[in-house]
Amino acid sequence: MKIDIGGGNVASATISMASIRELGWKVGGTAYAVIKATSVMVGVD
Repeated sequence: MKIDIGGGNVASATISMASIRELGWKVGGTAYAVIKATSVMVGVD
């Protein structure tokens, strides 16, 4: 799943198809990201 978070930035996450169906998500629909991380990995090209 990818969420456009503005400013040319996109947040992405892996989510199961079962969860997508349960939440009733549709392409182009509205979704919100809540980010909770105990570690963050940052990489550069």
